[in-house]
Amino acid sequence: MSDPQKEVVQKKDEQVFDLTPVLTPISIFLSALVISGTIFFSMRGANFGVLGTGTTAAASSSAATSSAAAQVVSVSEVDFGSAPMLGNKASNVYMVEYTDFQCPYCERHYTTTYPDIKKNYIDTNQIAYFSKDFPLSFHENAQKAAEAGQCALDQGKYWEMHDKMFSNQANITVPDLKKYASDLGLDAAKFADCLDNSKDAQRVKDSETNGGTAGVNGTPGFFVGTKVSDTKVKGFLIPGAFPYSNFDTVLKDIQNVGIDQAAANFQKVLNGA
Repeated sequence: MSDPQKEVVQKKDEQVFDLTPVLTPISIFLSALVISGTIFFSMRGANFGVLGTGTTAAASSSAATSSAAAQVVSVSEVDFGSAPMLGNKASNVYMVEYTDFQCPYCERHYTTTYPDIKKNYIDTNQIAYFSKDFPLSFHENAQKAAEAGQCALDQGKYWEMHDKMFSNQANITVPDLKKYASDLGLDAAKFADCLDNSKDAQRVKDSETNGGTAGVNGTPGFFVGTKVSDTKVKGFLIPGAFPYSNFDTVLKDIQNVGIDQAAANFQKVLNGA
């Protein structure tokens, strides 16, 4: 880019023209576009993970962003359909995660928060924990990673592939995914055929559509509440990778004071109360 302060010589007329009055406004305008674009994408991704991010696990129990604070916690019923599950399907408390295997905040949730949820709630059969796909379009490997999870599910090893991908998030290209399938003892040819021919792509798309119905517009998102049926839950959305303490409080509230009060209490969290 030309220096706004530089004088340009017009040789033909042997005159000197100072372009500062023209270039300075242009520079300011371009800078404003860059700044506003950065703010827009940061805000879109800060809490809801629309750019593959979410509220950080290191955040306090109060809302980390103004967009989170602005969200209204509303109770509704969502039929999430079929999904891989851990825990106790007979439990009255259901937790449905909508995830993107390339999202850094999904990985952060997996690394820093999910282990405590698993130890304290899943492994003790207090909840049923479901995993749904919500691949974000600007994550180039997310779609195929989601399909890989479904292809592994076809062979009974969804959670093994789930863990493998989050544990190696920097390496989830198609060749990587095929290697992981082999490492996990899957039928490599069957897995490759499933992945290469996008046999489970519709299943992933249906999951993403279902996430939109649940109010998810970024990752990770968690719909938590009480069981209505094997595929339906009455609850509300936790929009982002909140710390374990927040999930612990919500799950305890659902068990002890009911879904409506749990939602009201979580609203206070988003409001920073």
